[in-house]
Amino acid sequence: MQSRHVNNLAFLHRARGDPAAAQPLLERALAIRENVLGPEHPDTAASVNNLGVLFGDQGDLAAAQPLLERALAIREKALGPEHPDTAMSLNNLAFLHRAHGDFPAARPLYERALAIREKVLGPEHPDTATSLNNLASLHQARGDLPAARPLLERALCIYEKTFGPEHPDTAMSLNNLGPARQSASSSSSSRSGMRGCHSPGSGRITLNNRPFDFFDCFSKTGTSRAPWPS
Repeated sequence: MQSRHVNNLAFLHRARGDPAAAQPLLERALAIRENVLGPEHPDTAASVNNLGVLFGDQGDLAAAQPLLERALAIREKALGPEHPDTAMSLNNLAFLHRAHGDFPAARPLYERALAIREKVLGPEHPDTATSLNNLASLHQARGDLPAARPLLERALCIYEKTFGPEHPDTAMSLNNLGPARQSASSSSSSRSGMRGCHSPGSGRITLNNRPFDFFDCFSKTGTSRAPWPS
């Protein structure tokens, strides 16, 4: 499909740090999908989402919000309230509220995204770890490190088990867990104490402190490591 190629070219420009070149391509892909597939097709939602994320990348939250809200509404209607892409949109809208400083609005969206991923993808899926990280980051932003710590620890455990101890995501999780570990008085936060995690309630992990890594909206399954939906 032409829109897929246009979308992928836009992703390339974004990856190169050229949002000005990416924006008209994303707008073109969206127009094609709206015309050919209709305004409530899941692929249209993907284009709406990607354009919203591009605005979010640039800090234009006012332009991003209606697009991300529209993408969520389409996905809930077309895919259902517990689809991974719905979780992705919930996460993205939650991050937008967080960026606005509206923590009370962000929290239930993050919690719902996490619940969907735990149920549909499983408690040890990397996308579940992403949601754990993002919810923990919200608690950390509020200054509630005790609430953030178990979420970070669990996320770290998932990354270590899935990717191994030397993976960049594992290293990032260790770095993010630092403030929460420093706030704890017990020795259970030490590196050695986090080995051998097997259950969802144990383990360790972190939050992504790179701003728009919280926007994990660039893949079908909602991870921040893959390209935009095409």
